[in-house]
Amino acid sequence: MKLRARLLSGAVLTALLAIGVVIISVDRTISTILQLGAPWVVPQENIDVCERNPAEWSAGVFNIARIYAYYPDGTSENPFAPPLNPTYLRMLEIRREPWVRDRHGGLVRVSEAGPCAMFQLQTSPPPVQQAVRWSLMIGAALSMLVVTLFTQLFAINPLLVRLARVQRGARAIGSGDYVNQEDGTGDALSEIATVLDRSNDRILADRQELVLRQQALERHLAEIAHDLRTPLASLLLALQEVSAEVGDSEATRRALGDAAYVTSLVDNLHEATRLRRGASVTAGQADLHIIVERLGARFVALGRHQERAVAVAIPEGPVIVGCTPSFAERAIANLVHNAISHGQEGGNVAVILERTDEAFSLVVMDDGPGVSEDKLADLSAATFRADAARQRSTGLGLAITNEIVRRAGWSIDYALLEPSGLKITIEGALFTLP
Repeated sequence: MKLRARLLSGAVLTALLAIGVVIISVDRTISTILQLGAPWVVPQENIDVCERNPAEWSAGVFNIARIYAYYPDGTSENPFAPPLNPTYLRMLEIRREPWVRDRHGGLVRVSEAGPCAMFQLQTSPPPVQQAVRWSLMIGAALSMLVVTLFTQLFAINPLLVRLARVQRGARAIGSGDYVNQEDGTGDALSEIATVLDRSNDRILADRQELVLRQQALERHLAEIAHDLRTPLASLLLALQEVSAEVGDSEATRRALGDAAYVTSLVDNLHEATRLRRGASVTAGQADLHIIVERLGARFVALGRHQERAVAVAIPEGPVIVGCTPSFAERAIANLVHNAISHGQEGGNVAVILERTDEAFSLVVMDDGPGVSEDKLADLSAATFRADAARQRSTGLGLAITNEIVRRAGWSIDYALLEPSGLKITIEGALFTLP
């Protein structure tokens, strides 16, 4: 049950309990006044008031009974006093007690002389008594209802509003939607609001510090990657020259493979840092014809050293797409490099670029061991790591390729080939002037 419902239920139950207490009290009071056979005594203060003004004195009890004062002979100075009941007089003469009483009223003697020597009680008829009971009960019920409504409006509702505000603040803590909760009341709820405000400030400060650290780390990685790109490219060229002079060997092939891998890794780190820092993928136009041709020449040489045959097919004329050239080249290079690195010895890699009037299609295929079917869907995830057939992690390279493709508005598809191998297809629209 919600807090509002619990508070309202408690107020209603309290009101009902109070109404019950009032009803019982009224009924017991009336029953005590009308109780037959009970001793009846007129308080001395009433006698004193009567003696000071006997012509106007009378007393009522809940409009169900009225008391008037009389001389010992039964007359009264109050012109509204009813005649003295002769039955009560006779009963009073034969009784030892100075009072008589029945369901209609009673008579009591307090002195032997004076206008206030005797007092007669005259009760109302039973219907009137019942009406009085109901009037008092209804009045009590209405009073409790009004009290409940005022309690709800001026006590419970303001508390619930404050609690709802603190609840919204607790849910939004640490976010841009958080609103300061301190209301200056100084009560326990205000102290909770103060704690929330301080917690929000601390979370924002910690977040800002983490963001600054992350930005510093990314800048550091970008600088390292940028500084490593040139010497690594030079190292790769030098290894290729050494391999051409001394001939291919297991050592040179392994060195070339490691150098190509480290170069690709550094390039990916550099581009990943740019992507995380918000660099635009569609800030320019790239010619896929030139990119694939350049990558083909590079990877044909790498494939020869790795004993993989790399074939490239490109259409005539430019293939212009809306993508930053460096990002487009990195996306394609990752796919081709993975196909060469994770293929099988003596295997083949094909890179096919096609275009239509409005779109292009780039296919990278290899006949290596590929991946298992249950891992195929994971290739589009940034955390993908292949099984033992692909000995190096391709997670970063594929994650960058997938991100570039997504930001460029293209599509990428991974499919298994028979009897073995992997086919990756990138499709997208050609660049058109607005």
